[in-house]
Amino acid sequence: MKVLFCAWMVNPRFKGAITLYKKGIQPIFHQLSPSIDKHAENLKKGDFAAIQQELGPQFAKVQELVKKHGPEAIERAMNLAGKGDKKKATTEANGTKAE
Repeated sequence: MKVLFCAWMVNPRFKGAITLYKKGIQPIFHQLSPSIDKHAENLKKGDFAAIQQELGPQFAKVQELVKKHGPEAIERAMNLAGKGDKKKATTEANGTKAE
């Protein structure tokens, strides 16, 4: 069954990946977009108290990153991630150079 699902997803004839995105993933992103944008802006401003409850245990890591590299690190990581270069975004946000 998994093989059939994977074949349906990757075969351009069936457009499975596009269908899954448009009917499943895209509506969720549209619904959550305002919340994501609000929290991203709070991170850029360094307003940790506003998002601390929702982020839970991951909050400490984000806070440490911003304290170490400044709020610009979050903005740089988000800008690079938006361009699809996740490895570069991660290394840039951590203050290291991509290899």
